[in-house]
Amino acid sequence: MFKLLELNYRAWNSLIKALLRPETLHDDEMLELDRMLLNFLTTARALLDHFTQYYVQTYRGTSEENKFGDHLELLGTKNWAFGFFQDFRNFVQHCGLGVCNYSKHVGHRSVELKIEADADWLLHHYNGWACCKLQHSHGKLDLITLTQDYYHMLMHSVGPFLARAFFPKLVEAHNFFAIIGKEVNDAAPGHKAVLITDAKLLTPDGKKINLQMTELQTDVFAHIGIKVEREPDAPVS
Repeated sequence: MFKLLELNYRAWNSLIKALLRPETLHDDEMLELDRMLLNFLTTARALLDHFTQYYVQTYRGTSEENKFGDHLELLGTKNWAFGFFQDFRNFVQHCGLGVCNYSKHVGHRSVELKIEADADWLLHHYNGWACCKLQHSHGKLDLITLTQDYYHMLMHSVGPFLARAFFPKLVEAHNFFAIIGKEVNDAAPGHKAVLITDAKLLTPDGKKINLQMTELQTDVFAHIGIKVEREPDAPVS
């Protein structure tokens, strides 16, 4: 889910960078902004919903059960962008498109780009702003900066919280697949472990078989982007 989030944020960010070129406006640019923003917000919503459900199932009946939900609530009170997007994603999914104002001014030496939501318009069309306490005084909301802040919080606050919570399970999975990788390398140096996903007989005698295979990830930490460093040995006294 975090990889999907990264890909959708990267697509949104790439579109913004492309719009900074000094060409004139095109009719479909605002549509593309709404599409990319919707993809990003939908992925963020799915990520939080999936991990909320998984966290509760994992820690049900323990003192840990509500800690992830409490963490998200705390983020919403401490970081306005996080609280805003907790509400804004519901608006975008159920009430209307997110980009209210898009403009580009091309000068001799620079391009000024505005991608905004409007607090007045949002409050007029939706009243579910419990997390961010949106007010008319917020005025025009800079979606470029706000999405940066929200993405940063998801990757650098939500991500580490979940990594700490599920690290023991990741260790078990990492060790299991690492053992498989070692066994394959010991038996056939230079070869990799694969998982057969489908097999079809091409001849009745079974001498020809069509196999569908995918490479088995034997370094789980590296695959999901976690770098693990070995702690130095304790000095000998």
